[in-house]
Amino acid sequence: MLYVWLYPFHTEFSFLNVFRYQSFRIIYAAVTAFLIAFVLAPWVIRKLQELSWVNR
Repeated sequence: MLYVWLYPFHTEFSFLNVFRYQSFRIIYAAVTAFLIAFVLAPWVIRKLQELSWVNR
């Protein structure tokens, strides 16, 4: 999604040319997914523990 938004500006900002490379986009997607999981995991674990019948 960032590719669609930012790549049209590559003529004005040369550092945006990095979005042309598929390897960069794959790594960026993996890092983004890791950060989202890292931030949301504690909340999800707490909610699942609240819903669990095993610990009751």
